[in-house]
Amino acid sequence: MNFNHTEERQMLSDTLSRFIREKYSIEARNEAAVSAIGYQPEIWSALAEMGIIGSLFSEENGGFGGEGFDIAVVFEALGKGLVIEPFLDNAILAGGAIAEVGNDEQ
Repeated sequence: MNFNHTEERQMLSDTLSRFIREKYSIEARNEAAVSAIGYQPEIWSALAEMGIIGSLFSEENGGFGGEGFDIAVVFEALGKGLVIEPFLDNAILAGGAIAEVGNDEQ
């Protein structure tokens, strides 16, 4: 089995890693972690605009990825950056449930 990233996945990894390195300071992360909301809404929005959330879903469900390697690339970068934005609960769990049993309107 070939575990090398495709060109697209490598670009996704590089883009996300660069964003985290340049825009995601540990001080801001720590401040957000103890805030009432628990994350940085402006970072969450920026990640969505970059297509990071879309990479977690198949084209059939409005994304452009959704395969195991796509998800692994995203979560590897998020883990390295100690990112606290709600990817697992909001994107994967809630989004996955809607994709599985929801309708087009949802």
